[in-house]
Amino acid sequence: MSGEYFAKKFNLDFRSLRYPGIISSEKYAFNGTTDYSTEIFFHLLETKHYKCFLKDDAALPMMYIDDCIDATVKFLKADPNKLLRQTYNLAGISFTPKELTAAIAKLIPGIKVEYVPDFRQAIAESWPKSINDHECKLHWNWEYDISVYDLAKKIFDGIDSKYKKNL
Repeated sequence: MSGEYFAKKFNLDFRSLRYPGIISSEKYAFNGTTDYSTEIFFHLLETKHYKCFLKDDAALPMMYIDDCIDATVKFLKADPNKLLRQTYNLAGISFTPKELTAAIAKLIPGIKVEYVPDFRQAIAESWPKSINDHECKLHWNWEYDISVYDLAKKIFDGIDSKYKKNL
């Protein structure tokens, strides 16, 4: 049984969000398909070199963790009478490793990135290139208007200064 079924049957306020890849500034054990978007910073800060496991043009939808939390709170606070459905998609921003590298190069000079796809490339190819969140904008005024550089800057600014000692 789905949440939508129970919402209608028992007049419940059931809400659900589908998120894009959620990324942050935290260093941890990397192994997921979107993790390159954080992992790249730590490698470049340490060695100025990164071997990306995706093709340079592998676009994936992602969102910074703080923006994800903001969107979730806004969704939960939205007037239930304006919500025309129970389940919504959050789009985030779709970008490629090449676009992210260009943005990072403005923050960390002298970097080199190689693109050597591995098994995660096939996973990336199965993801949607972008997610439609038009109804979020219509029903609860959600907007996520951010450039790849602005996202890179958020990640960079959130990284603990102990990792930036080589700058």
